[in-house]
Amino acid sequence: AGAPVIPAGLTVEDTLAQLDPADLPVGPPGIGTGPVPYGQIPLFPGAPPTLRSNLLFINPAVVDRTNSNDEVTYRAAVEYDITFESMLYASFATGYRSGGYSITNGREEYDPEYLDAYTIGSKNRFMDDRLQLNAEVFYWDYQDQQDSIFGADGNGNTAFFTENIGKSTLQGIEVEALFAATESTRLRGNVQYLDTKIDDFSFTQQTPDEAVRPVSGCDTNRIEVKPDGNALWNVDCSGNDLRNAPEWSVNLGIDQGFDIASLSGMISLNARYRDDRWVGADYTPTQLADSVTTFDATVELGSADGTWSALAYVRNITDEDIQSLTQVFGSMTNLVATNYEPPRT
Repeated sequence: AGAPVIPAGLTVEDTLAQLDPADLPVGPPGIGTGPVPYGQIPLFPGAPPTLRSNLLFINPAVVDRTNSNDEVTYRAAVEYDITFESMLYASFATGYRSGGYSITNGREEYDPEYLDAYTIGSKNRFMDDRLQLNAEVFYWDYQDQQDSIFGADGNGNTAFFTENIGKSTLQGIEVEALFAATESTRLRGNVQYLDTKIDDFSFTQQTPDEAVRPVSGCDTNRIEVKPDGNALWNVDCSGNDLRNAPEWSVNLGIDQGFDIASLSGMISLNARYRDDRWVGADYTPTQLADSVTTFDATVELGSADGTWSALAYVRNITDEDIQSLTQVFGSMTNLVATNYEPPRT
């Protein structure tokens, strides 16, 4: 608590040169020399001046390598027009994300991610084109999916890195409707159902004692106990749902046009419901975000010829607290850190 921020530098020497000597009462750290006190806050009231609450040490992780990835992606689709107002379609598409690097010992490089996506759907218009109704069924198959996690590096230390977690699948259905109730009133709706599963996701974590399990809602199995007493565990999260994938999502809205003298305007109201969903890779209870409904509104007013307009909006009207990412730092007294979506804006 209260530690000064470590500046960013292109080299270790550049970083050390930017540190305030007053924050290093016994001098700067060196490679392999162990930690040194860092900061100006005593560890506890009345502690000796050199006993600080923060430690600074150098732990080099050098990534000096090159790699080249390439992949040909494609999409094939077929369409059948039933009538002038209705059509069926089906498609198969491939996706690809290149590999990359993590600045972590023993976990420096990860492989590309691949996706096969299957889609069958229908697009329709009814009631003299006043009602548009679309439906789609989809199935996505990930291979070598990438994920960023806290795990054990090549030295057995806890580190943050990206790796290929294996295979996962996502399937679902989406229905979308657009209805012109009157010449100035339009209703919108979208409903999506998702069924997701991680088929293969496991990694290693280190704990300070064999009796201490990793902080995780996944299955854990001890691999070995090191001579220093630290234990290595295999954490297997296979079978869980994908993150940020609520089972049900619903979006509803209404657009109401109006005229005031020579001005034209539009009022839009929107409601969005999301089912509970995982927002962390450890699958602990704190990482299960509650279901939530949010409301947005906009009012736009402009000239009839469209030469100018002004827009006012309110998002998240009821000021809901919505988790977007929650991480558990098992090596830092089980610290739980959460990012939230914007509040009322």
